[in-house]
Amino acid sequence: MKRRHPALNPYIPVLSKKRGKTNEEDTMDLIYVLVLPIAIYVIVSLRVLKQYERGVVFLLGKFAGVRGPGLTLIFVPIQQMVRVSLRTVTMQIPSQKIITKDNVSIDIAAVAYYHITDPEKAVIAIENVYNAINQISQTTVRNVVGRFSLDQLLSDTASINEQIKNVIDQHTEPWGTQVTAVEIKD
Repeated sequence: MKRRHPALNPYIPVLSKKRGKTNEEDTMDLIYVLVLPIAIYVIVSLRVLKQYERGVVFLLGKFAGVRGPGLTLIFVPIQQMVRVSLRTVTMQIPSQKIITKDNVSIDIAAVAYYHITDPEKAVIAIENVYNAINQISQTTVRNVVGRFSLDQLLSDTASINEQIKNVIDQHTEPWGTQVTAVEIKD
């Protein structure tokens, strides 16, 4: 019986001349080298946005769009995403000493409710929306309440609350936020 060369026999695996591996093992090594880094990159690039969030995406520092809720892919080295919550924020306006129109010194504390309506403006137009609204609310409460006498302040609180809300809302509109209510507490 004549013996055949092992390379010609399909039932005997052929060893690679380089490393002593079969062709199938070489193929698997190549797949691991190519597919594994790509799979890791895709996993790292995935982001999940909740229903109440929006993602403001920047491509190489330039605004690229707003992403909605769900699964989104961000190409990590060239794209960045800033999450923005669209939920209503309850913000305490700290107690302040105010002198009324009739020269009575009072302490007033208030609470403001606002939410972001335009995520793009809230990220691009101003550095810190929460801090800016807090500061503008404090000065507005001081200015508006200072125009009224103590008697007017106690009797017409609803109208004063509405005036404070309108003034704050005018200032915050370019920042993509809307003030829904301002209430004087004490």
